[in-house]
Amino acid sequence: MTSLWATQCKLIGDFPRFVADMPELEVLDLSINTLTGSIPPWVWSLKKLQSFTAYKNNLTGDLVVNDFAAMGLTNIDVSDNYKLTGVIPEVFGHLENLTRLALFRNNFSGEIPASIGWLPSLSVLTLFSNRFTGILPPELGKHSTFTRLGADDNELIGTIPEGLCARGQFTTLTAEGNHLNGSIPEALANCTSLHRLQLNNNQLSGELP
Repeated sequence: MTSLWATQCKLIGDFPRFVADMPELEVLDLSINTLTGSIPPWVWSLKKLQSFTAYKNNLTGDLVVNDFAAMGLTNIDVSDNYKLTGVIPEVFGHLENLTRLALFRNNFSGEIPASIGWLPSLSVLTLFSNRFTGILPPELGKHSTFTRLGADDNELIGTIPEGLCARGQFTTLTAEGNHLNGSIPEALANCTSLHRLQLNNNQLSGELP
């Protein structure tokens, strides 16, 4: 089996253990259920896994990575679990095919790995409603066709990355409710593809470009 879609199946209890015995799995979707407990480390050992989504469950605990083999991942979405904790695994910043990383509405903390900004395929990064600290990766937007960044309601500091619209397809920046400082980059103000810019409740200064 290469795909397992089990969205809205009223699944309860711990993460299904039988998935560990599916080495050919490429797509795993367990979203909108009532799964509890942690995401088992063996998920990241499924070598052929390309898409992993488990949003809107009751999953808890850190994203523990031991023997990471799923280097072909293009999509990771564990948003809307509210109680997932810990830091973003550093290995996520080395997933060259990753286009979308969705971790929003959880309790993640720590700094966003700078390597995330260097990912060559990243298009969407949504991290809002967590407890992330530190700065936004300075290289975001410079190395991929980046379109959307959602970082609202965290504890981020520093400036807005200047290269968000470097590829000319960036549409959305929402980063309200942080401690961002400095001015709005001129390159962002001149971004013709930008449709939504939400920066209220920060510590920005200077003139509008």
